[in-house]
Amino acid sequence: MGIENKKRSYRYQAVNADYKNQTSFDRGHLLPSSYGLTKRDSESTFTLTNIVPQEGTFNKGSWNSMENCIRCVLDEYCINNNGRKEGFVVIGAKPSTNNILNNKINIPAMLWSAFCCYSQSKGMWLASAHWGENVPENIKDNLYMQTKTLAELHAEMGTQFEVFPGTKC
Repeated sequence: MGIENKKRSYRYQAVNADYKNQTSFDRGHLLPSSYGLTKRDSESTFTLTNIVPQEGTFNKGSWNSMENCIRCVLDEYCINNNGRKEGFVVIGAKPSTNNILNNKINIPAMLWSAFCCYSQSKGMWLASAHWGENVPENIKDNLYMQTKTLAELHAEMGTQFEVFPGTKC
């Protein structure tokens, strides 16, 4: 990772200063640091290319619960025939049409996550998807994202969208 030059202007790249003094938006990870298998893997998720403005209560609420749930599924069921954890996770953001942070960074309207793996214990491929609107939540409501199929995610995102093309997922 390079070091940010504070004297240089970054027109097309987010910098840490873009998130300064933001009270409602977190620097939300697309790939969570908890998914890293090693310390180095986890640290690599803190680059700003893996970050989007995420409404703080959504990030700490239903999105966080979903990330933890998927991590448990990956740990429990995504063990390949060699006894090793193996899974594929794809996470994305649907841009908003007019919601911009600091006149520079698009604040996503929606975030989505999908995973796929072969489960040796189940003898089959497993896959699911989740998505949620990037809006404030009442954390006390203990909101939960429903598990959806990849087909439902494809329909939600549009006909030209396929997460795991050419696979058994």
